[in-house]
Amino acid sequence: MTGHRTSFTSTHPSLVDARHLVERFATDAGFSEVDVFDIVIAVGEACTNAVMHAATDDGFWVDCDYRDGMLTVQVHDFGPGFSLDGRGVYIEPHLRKSGGLGIYIMRVLMDEVTYEMSDDGTTVTLVKRANAGNP
Repeated sequence: MTGHRTSFTSTHPSLVDARHLVERFATDAGFSEVDVFDIVIAVGEACTNAVMHAATDDGFWVDCDYRDGMLTVQVHDFGPGFSLDGRGVYIEPHLRKSGGLGIYIMRVLMDEVTYEMSDDGTTVTLVKRANAGNP
């Protein structure tokens, strides 16, 4: 089941649209309600980061793909990128600034999360493997 790339503007209403797109795709791929919830939360975090930290006139895009029991979602923004140093680990609430748990949440909810940064922007790749009860 191959998806397609959908482009969004760097606005908060686009976050809702992107989450709905991923929710429909994961549901159609046969993931359980619990897995779909996890996927939507994780992808929503990646999209929120694209809007909040890398917003450009080019917006961001989301690409979904499902093959051989593996859902892959890529979120790409056109911003300058960032350093992963010290990110994606749990930080006690009293020691962190507002927010700051997005990468950690993505890594907890998905089977794989990788980042690729280039002159063209940042691509976050999120992977969820189907459980025994899924296709």
